[in-house]
Amino acid sequence: MAAMEALTTVKIDTERIAKYIESCQTEDGGFFFARIPPSGAADTCYAVNSLRLLGRKPVDPEAVIGWLRDAARGSLVANPKGVFFLVETGLVMGVPTTELRRWADRLRGWSNAEGGFGAWRNVDVEASSELDITYRATITMLDLGMGLDYGRLSRFLFRFLNDDGGFGVNGFSTLASTFYAVQILSRLGVLPQELYATVEWLCRREALWDVPYLEHLYWLASSLNVLGVAVGNRSRALDFALDCQHHGGGFARARYGIATLENTHYALEVLSVLEVI
Repeated sequence: MAAMEALTTVKIDTERIAKYIESCQTEDGGFFFARIPPSGAADTCYAVNSLRLLGRKPVDPEAVIGWLRDAARGSLVANPKGVFFLVETGLVMGVPTTELRRWADRLRGWSNAEGGFGAWRNVDVEASSELDITYRATITMLDLGMGLDYGRLSRFLFRFLNDDGGFGVNGFSTLASTFYAVQILSRLGVLPQELYATVEWLCRREALWDVPYLEHLYWLASSLNVLGVAVGNRSRALDFALDCQHHGGGFARARYGIATLENTHYALEVLSVLEVI
């Protein structure tokens, strides 16, 4: 109770964070943390959703929508990650669902023989997880009401459930893979009690504080939240997130680093889970 009361007294300068995000809108209408065009789909998505978490819209929403429509006429719609970022931004900005479905038209072509999407063996070393593409494609299709075989997709995901309760390939559980699996399974109607071992694994990870970077805290806090479990040491999580904030308002991956829209979004998601914004 005392820890909860302590968090409620924390004052987050949301105005400063919002100004940082707004300063990253470029001349072409989208967003880029370097503040020069061309904008990127990922940064635009992170910016728009961060402003949403702050209860705001972009200063020039029509410019954002114009950028989205221009981007959707290019190569971004040829891959699940590009489609995900465009669609998630479009949903926040109120782009008609019929139009968003046209952007997502090629997603089914990325389905794999096992029931997921994209390759999951020998993925790029820069990929956060072998479930990344499956997550992007699945969330997009669920958000747009596109048909999915829930049973087949669930079976694909559960093949990555390890004996320790976490998810990952070749018996090695990671926070990223566990985050992606839990987020999808919760949307498919899998109940938290069916993932009790996963909850225990997440709690052990938090107790060990195996959280070197902000994205790890985001994966951990968001996974616990969707499973209906509070972060165990909320003050420690809050201190870690706020320690990543720069004077300009944005957040970096760790205490020392460059502030980016991606990490600012992760921080705001964590602050939202901790109920301090």
